[in-house]
Parts: sequence; structure tokens; C-alpha cells
Amino acid sequence: MPVLVIDDSAAQRRLICHMLSQWGYDPVPCETATHGLEVLKQRQMSLVVCDWVMPEMSGPEFCAHLRKIETDGYSYVILLTSKIGRDAITAGLDSGADDFLSKPVHPPELLARLRAGERILQIHSELQQKNALLSQTLEKLSVLYVDLDRDLQAARDMQQALVREPSVSLPEAQLSLMLRASGHVGGDLVGYFPAGEDKIGMFSLDVSGHGVSAAMITARLARLLLPHSAERNLCLRRSGGGVQALPPVEVAQALNRLMLREDMGGHYFTLCYVLFNLKTGTGRFVQAGHPLPFVLRNGGTVQEIGTGGLPIGLLEDADWVEQKFTLTGGDRLFLYSDGWVECPNPQGQLWQEAGLAAALARHQARRDHDLFSALTCDLEAYAGGDEFVDDISAAMLAYRP
Repeated sequence: MPVLVIDDSAAQRRLICHMLSQWGYDPVPCETATHGLEVLKQRQMSLVVCDWVMPEMSGPEFCAHLRKIETDGYSYVILLTSKIGRDAITAGLDSGADDFLSKPVHPPELLARLRAGERILQIHSELQQKNALLSQTLEKLSVLYVDLDRDLQAARDMQQALVREPSVSLPEAQLSLMLRASGHVGGDLVGYFPAGEDKIGMFSLDVSGHGVSAAMITARLARLLLPHSAERNLCLRRSGGGVQALPPVEVAQALNRLMLREDMGGHYFTLCYVLFNLKTGTGRFVQAGHPLPFVLRNGGTVQEIGTGGLPIGLLEDADWVEQKFTLTGGDRLFLYSDGWVECPNPQGQLWQEAGLAAALARHQARRDHDLFSALTCDLEAYAGGDEFVDDISAAMLAYRP
């Protein structure tokens, strides 16, 4: 290993260079600090032994100039000095020196200082290599993140496209749907489909967990619940020359068997599925762990309906009860996910069903998506921002015979 030796004393230079040669080093002598700087600009040297007191430029001044030179590696500087006072050492360290050796030089001590310098240089070299590897890794991760972010954005667009018709005019009603993921993709889904003469099926579901895995299960369920054909929709079957809807309880049982039969990675989902007769205003529904639906009566009251039930995909022998309701002209049925009621404020308190019911009553004069917008503004005000911890979704049927 080359060692730069800077000393204005020829005898001292020869002595130190002789010792370095005996120890296997390659000494490079310089008479002045200025010459030493020129050598270091042209050639990287990791070890430098420099005298403190020299004409033109002192050892500390040499260190200060050296630290301003941009080099690929680090030069470890040992100053030779007869100044052993605390102030002198402080000044030397401030200038950029790494170690000190008192004069006259004691050979074993010089060798020990050089070996210590080599160990520090080795650590420095390893850190540089690891930093370079880290920088390369971060650069690769940055590229991967850009690609992943682009893919997730595309996935979000595709998931939003599952709600193809956010507002649907029906012969006797108006259906409004909204879906807002808390991240790129989420596990909520709302939708509807024609369910035979004068009937529609509508649903709101929420897959457990967040992110890509929940979104993939949501997409799988969308293929089972959203198609309008009896051949593809799990809730429908051919009957004679027409289409007949399965009872809500049978739909829950069929989905439960599917979730337990297929590998869903431990996920389950909650569901509220409604079969509604547009002519009579009567509805039947099954509630599987989903929040209780609200009925917004034409007179201004907000009524919670339903008795609950187990989520889908947890127990093989789970059972559900069909429940019924009736809408009259001007009434609205409101289905929603638990992201609304489980949204915390900055103090950690949840909005809860009471908060949502109060907001529904407060904005009862608003229609369709205007109501969704008002509710979302209220939730943002409660949460203290427009970023929610969970997805929020809603489906509303306004009955207008």
C-alpha cells in the first residue's frame, strides 16, 4: 500500500520511508505540503504521514486543503507533532486530521497507527460499497415503484369500471351507486342486475382486508354478481322462457360454499343482497355481517332495518334469515359499507351508525348523487381530511312509482 510522507526535513523523510519499506509499504516522499497536494490530485493515496510544522503550509493547513479535494477514496492523515496540548489536538482534528503521533517517532507506535488507519479505511471502503449497492437497489426499487404505481392505477380504473352505471333510471325507481377506495384498490363493491319481470337485484359487499388480494376477490365476486345473464350470474336461473331470481338466503348459501371451497387466502366478506319488486315496492334481503340498511322515509324519518347475520366465508354451517321491507312513493333504500361508520376522527372516535343516520336526516332533501356528495363532505369534515382508513361505498334505490 502506498503511503505519502510529507516532511521538510530530509533526514526525517528518509527515516520514515525506510521504516515503511521494512514494513511492506510503498513510501512516496514529498518535501512540501504543496507538493503533497499535487501528488494527491493525480494519485489516490489512502495513508498520509505529515509533519505539523513546515514552511509555506503547516500540517493542519494541508489537511484543510486536502479535505476540499474531490477524490474517489478517503485519505487517512497522521500528523507528526511535538505539540501534545489539548488545544493543538483540537485544532488538528478541526482541520481534518485523523490521528496524531508525537515526535520523535517511536517505530512500533507508528506501525500501530498505520494498522489502525488501514482498519478504518477498510471499514470506509466497505461502507462505500454497501452505499453503492444500496443506491443501485434504491434506483431499481424506484423504477419498480413507478411500474407498480402505474399498474395499481390501472387496477383502480378497472375496479371503478365495475360500477359501469353510477346512476340508473329504472321504470319505477332511480338507482345510484358510489365506490371510493381508500388506496389504489379496495375490497368494496356495489351493483345491480335485472332479476326477472319487474324485479332487480342490488347488493353491497365488503371483502376483508385491503389492497391487491382483497381487490382480486372483489373482481371474482363481480364476475358472479354483476352479469345480467342467467348463465353467468350466480343469483339468477332460467325458468321456462324467462329469468328467475334465487331467494336471497340461497344466494348467501351459494356464495358461502364457493368461498369455503376455493382458496381465498383467509379472506371473507360481508354482504347485503336485496331482491326488490319495482311494481309492488316490496323487498326481500339477506344481511351477512354487513351494516344494517337504512330506509329514508318520504316523511323525513331515517329507519334502520334488518337483524344482522354472519359474514360469508367463515363457517361451513352458517345460516341466514330472509328479511322483508316495503317502500312507498318517495322512500329510499340506502346500503353502505362499514368504511362510513368505522371512520375515526383525529381523536380516534368513530363516526358510527348514529353519525351516518344524522347526516342522512340532515341532507334528506338532496337526491341521488347529490346526497352521496353531501355525506362524503360530512365524513371528510369528521375525519379531518379526505383520506379515509377504509373504502367507502353505497347503493341507494329511490322508489318513485
